[in-house]
This record gives sequence, C-alpha cells and structure tokens, in this order.
Amino acid sequence: MLTVAVRFLATVSLLVVMTCGESVKMYLNNCVGDLALDNYHAYYGEMVTPPPQNVSDKASVLMFEYEYAKIPVSGSLLDANVNYCAANTPCSKLSDIMTHIFVNVNNTGGIYYTAGNSDFGHNVTGTACADVPNNQGKLPTVIGFYLWSPETGTENDCAK
Repeated sequence: MLTVAVRFLATVSLLVVMTCGESVKMYLNNCVGDLALDNYHAYYGEMVTPPPQNVSDKASVLMFEYEYAKIPVSGSLLDANVNYCAANTPCSKLSDIMTHIFVNVNNTGGIYYTAGNSDFGHNVTGTACADVPNNQGKLPTVIGFYLWSPETGTENDCAK
C-alpha cells in the first residue's frame, strides 16, 4: 500500500513540475461578422493575455492566452469560457450572446471545446484544431477556432 502511495505522489509531483509555467495561445478565424466582447473567465488556469474587446469580420487574431493550472483539478489544467455578441447591438442578456467559446484541457492532453452558438436563433457554427494530437499526453500550446455561419459560408471558406 505504501508503494502505491509513493508512486502516486511521485506522479503528481512530476505533473506539477511538467505543467508549471506552460501556456496555450488561442487563435480565432472569425467569419460571422464584427464581434464585441461580453465576458470571459477561467475556472482553472490563469489568464496571461485577455481576449480582445472587438474582433472584426474575416479577421484571424490571437484571442487570448492562458497559463495551465499548476495542479490539476478533477484532471483539468484549463477550463475557460469567452462570450462575444454582435458588435453595435445590445448585449445585456444571455440570448444576446452570438458566440460562446468553451475550452477544457486535461492533464492527459485531452481537449474538449464548444465554439459557436445555435441557441436563441443564432446560427453560428465552430470547430477547433490544436498543435498536438488529442489526448496523447502532450499539452497543446496553440488551439485555433473557426467560426462561421452555414448561411454565408463553410469551414473551408473560413479556414482560408
């Protein structure tokens, strides 16, 4: 029993050392129109670079950067959300959010995300990609998001 406890502590210590100071940059290809920041937060992880207040249509921008948590919480090293509304429109209630980006990265390199918003009459679709294979033991340093509306384009159009 003591051997199992020692192995567990050694593994946790190694993970803490490995993740200390590592960060991930998030990029966005925006193909849904001009956007204005509503809010953002992280449950796990620390903000290094906050998201921009405004993102122009057809822009490809560095959205934000987070440092991974030093100690995993329920396996997660990053759990964050960013919400944008259409620019120059009211953004006072949940139904005004045009784009919701959620990302979770766990200590095995597993990446979970949602991007877009199909609620409240919005028809924004999203996808993401990373610089490492999903769930293969390496933490991504870059995650890219694509947002588009099926009425006006496709993922391939937005990726150009």
